[in-house]
Amino acid sequence: MTTPSQLITIDVRNASFPLPLEQLQTDQPNRFTTLIADPSSNSALAPSSTHLQFPRDPSLFPFIANHLSGYQILPLNPFHFATSEHTTLVNLLADAEYYQLPKLQAEVKKEMAKKGVTQLAEDAQEGDEKKSKIKQALDTLKNQFGGAGVPAGH
Repeated sequence: MTTPSQLITIDVRNASFPLPLEQLQTDQPNRFTTLIADPSSNSALAPSSTHLQFPRDPSLFPFIANHLSGYQILPLNPFHFATSEHTTLVNLLADAEYYQLPKLQAEVKKEMAKKGVTQLAEDAQEGDEKKSKIKQALDTLKNQFGGAGVPAGH
C-alpha cells in the first residue's frame, strides 16, 4: 500500500529519480499512477512496488520531474540540449504521451504551435510512413526475386 509521501523511484535507463507519490499524482491519470494502482498492468513495475523502470531518454526526465513539481519548463532553454529545440520539443511530447501526462502534452503542443514545430512533427510522421511503404515495397521485391535483390538493369 502506498502513501502520498512515499517515495517512488523512477528508473529511466541508467538514471534514478526518487519522487514522492503525491508529485506523481499532479498530472493524472498517468502511466505512473496507473502502474502503482495496478502493478499487473505493465512490466515496468519492479518487484518492489516503489520502483518503476522505463526504457526512455534520461536526459528528458528531469523536465518531466520538474513539470510534476509544478515548475514552468517551457519555453525550453536551447543551450541545455544536444539536439535542436524543435527536436527536443518533439521528443518531450513523445515522452509526455508515453508517460500519459495530459497537462504536459497540452503545454508542449501549445509551445510547438507557437514555434511552428507542429508541422515539423507531422512531416516527420509522414516521412516515417513513406519509409515504411518503401520498406514494404523492397520486401515485396526481395520476395519476388527470392531474396537475391533486384536484378541489374531493373
